[in-house]
Amino acid sequence: EMCIRDRYYKGLKSYILKFNELLVKKLLLYERKDHKGANIVGLYKNERFQRAVLFVSTEVFAFAYNSMQISSSFICKTYKTSYIEAWKVIRKFINLFNTMPRLLFLHFRLLEEKILQYKLFAENSIVFASIHKRKPAPILVMQVLLPASK
Repeated sequence: EMCIRDRYYKGLKSYILKFNELLVKKLLLYERKDHKGANIVGLYKNERFQRAVLFVSTEVFAFAYNSMQISSSFICKTYKTSYIEAWKVIRKFINLFNTMPRLLFLHFRLLEEKILQYKLFAENSIVFASIHKRKPAPILVMQVLLPASK
């Protein structure tokens, strides 16, 4: 006999998967409209994209059912998605569903901010590695940030 909690989570998983399917379709249509001639078939088949969309779908339900104490890090690890891929989908999700409830919008904006501040610029990230590889000259950086006064 299935206990109440198991039925609850099975039902919740079903809702997440249904929402995920809808979100994938909406994002592909958005992509096709936003980038005329974009290869949406390739995007649809892209496993990283699919995992990132599943991350966002789960994040929506984790927020909606705030009794579920699931962290974004846990969701990312569960779906084996990178924060960069998640961030790309979050940006599109925010733009696409700009009429979402205010608290959900703020949640995703905060999540986006956390990803940008703590994950994308972490020492082992692709972004940090590309900046570090270029090694901008300190004098050039200072000239850009603090132009000479006249």
